[in-house]
Amino acid sequence: MFDISLEDGAPGQMKYQQYIRPSGEKPDPRILFTRKFIFEFDGEMITHNAHRQEGDSYIWEFKYDEIGDGKYIEATFAPQPPNYLPIYIAVGAVLVAVGGFILIKKRKKKSVAS
Repeated sequence: MFDISLEDGAPGQMKYQQYIRPSGEKPDPRILFTRKFIFEFDGEMITHNAHRQEGDSYIWEFKYDEIGDGKYIEATFAPQPPNYLPIYIAVGAVLVAVGGFILIKKRKKKSVAS
């Protein structure tokens, strides 16, 4: 039903593309059926063909009879670099805890030996 690709674009950019295949049946114009796609991309948006944007959400909405021979959802964005600060904080906390544990064990050994 959907052909999806995520590939490298220009340097530092990613290109997302999704093809919405047409229905095998001719749609009944009396039925008001829509397909709605909402995406949030992590990073700076470069180009897109969304129908509207709400905050960080990009929204594509197609009426069933508008899909015709198929539609493309396309967006090019510059991904945000990962934030390693929480990992550094966790590793630092573990190192401090291990160091404190070793220090307490050494002090207990010295007090027992005295």
